[in-house]
Amino acid sequence: MSEAYDIYHLKYEVLLRLSKDTKTQVPEHLVDKYQQISSSFRRLINKRDIRRAARENDPRLLKESWKEIGNAAKDLLCNNWYTHVAIITCDSAVEAVRLSTSINMQWFLNGARNIDVNEPSERSTAHLDIIRVRERHYLYVLGGFYSIEDSKFVGVKE
Repeated sequence: MSEAYDIYHLKYEVLLRLSKDTKTQVPEHLVDKYQQISSSFRRLINKRDIRRAARENDPRLLKESWKEIGNAAKDLLCNNWYTHVAIITCDSAVEAVRLSTSINMQWFLNGARNIDVNEPSERSTAHLDIIRVRERHYLYVLGGFYSIEDSKFVGVKE
């Protein structure tokens, strides 16, 4: 049964530049917001604790690490650091990712009737992007989909 999957792309390049740029003077009234966003981005891309949990076979640390990544993604989404690029009507999240990915990054030009483009994207859907279905948000990671609300990995039909 087809459902609408909202695709959100992380503004990765902008966040990466912001997190590395130490020379730019941030206006005083934006310092706290800047630090919050930089911290969320660092937490989102930090895989050190996940590697350590796997190496030490520590399921508690692994769960806490993924929860921290999910919270960072939620924080960035709430602060508009994800762009809502499309609504794709299809049967699964995997299919939504496939339909929003192409070798030339021009997936939104394929003319498919089941793709409603909100904002043309400069890239394909990749890990750390968010897919929303039935008012639930799922972080797309290399191993599948991580439910931000439930703090757990889920099946692709969810």
